[in-house]
Amino acid sequence: METFDFSHYGDVKRSIRYLDRTIDFESGSFQVQKVGVKPITSFEFTYQGSETKLKEVEDFYNRHRKSEKFTLPYNGTFYTCQFTSDYNPTDTWGYDKTGKIIVKVSVTLSMRVCNI
Repeated sequence: METFDFSHYGDVKRSIRYLDRTIDFESGSFQVQKVGVKPITSFEFTYQGSETKLKEVEDFYNRHRKSEKFTLPYNGTFYTCQFTSDYNPTDTWGYDKTGKIIVKVSVTLSMRVCNI
């Protein structure tokens, strides 16, 4: 299994949710039913850099798509994940002081931990 060990840019969004069912009653009270044992954990990372740097991330995404599992190291823990988002890069164009064109590419990827 390959490891997704690219350096991300900016904040990391991590969410944990359970598949609990909530029933609301007319009186205004509610009841929660626990469904499932393990939480659904997902991550969202933003990657940014030159076209050549982000090409490696794109190649990794194309090899795994949304169906293949990979290992994600995060805060000293290794998670088995799958991608849950599409690969939608944003190209930002600009110029440096000499008039040379600079292209910066950024992409936000979401992945979900596979509870095996």
